Amino acid sequence: MRRVTPSWLAHHAVAVDQGQQGMTLVEMILAMLMLVAFGAVLVAATAFIARFMAQAQASFNADKPTGALVDQHQLQMAMDQIAETLSQPGFTKEDLGAIMGDPQKGCAYDPWQAWGLPGRAMPRRADYRFCLRSTSLSEPQLDSMPLEKPGIYVIQALADQLSASALPARRIFCRPKPFC
Repeated sequence: MRRVTPSWLAHHAVAVDQGQQGMTLVEMILAMLMLVAFGAVLVAATAFIARFMAQAQASFNADKPTGALVDQHQLQMAMDQIAETLSQPGFTKEDLGAIMGDPQKGCAYDPWQAWGLPGRAMPRRADYRFCLRSTSLSEPQLDSMPLEKPGIYVIQALADQLSASALPARRIFCRPKPFC
């Protein structure tokens, strides 16, 4: 470790030019103008971006704003509950066919009421329609079920108006549950 002595400091010290004693008044005003201009651009850009972010974070429920991510999660949970209910053997193939065959029931804003689902409706966005669709893997009759594959269905959640916070979603499920 080097020992610092006064002679070493004097030898390595930087000589200060007596002609440079700071900024002039013109340089100071120019620096302040540049700082103000930078701040103005920063505030304008932040306000511009915030305007678009407010649209993307529009809430499903205007009374209790939660944000798009929480609202999408609630939508997925509602679709999970519908899929879990419809995959039970208590709902027959004919019950699902009646839902899908009726244009009023096939896509409903409140599937619990329109489709006659038991239980309490999950909190969700009011501007989404829930649609039930079958796939090419249709469900066979119950008496031939152990020999054949179960049916695959799709629940779609379609927003009335597409935006960054209102995207369509779908849930694929198998039924009847004991054979999946």
